[in-house]
Amino acid sequence: MPKRRHSAAGGAKEKLRTQSEHEAALAGVQKALRDLPGVWEQLEPEERKEVLGQLVEGMQVTGRPGEGRTALMRVRYGPTYEAPV
Repeated sequence: MPKRRHSAAGGAKEKLRTQSEHEAALAGVQKALRDLPGVWEQLEPEERKEVLGQLVEGMQVTGRPGEGRTALMRVRYGPTYEAPV
């Protein structure tokens, strides 16, 4: 049984280390998002296009102009978003 306790303690330490790494990564992402408006303003149109191309996997618009249209956007690093357009 002592090995289990040691193993459980090692597992807990690993879980805390992993959680700390995730928190550090999240803090970096949050800072980048806070800085994004200023950075975005400095980008040329072609650079903006490149940034969006790296983030968006695809977009599909359904419906007819003047009627209820919906855009479905698939991003590379997150969920799919659907919104009326």
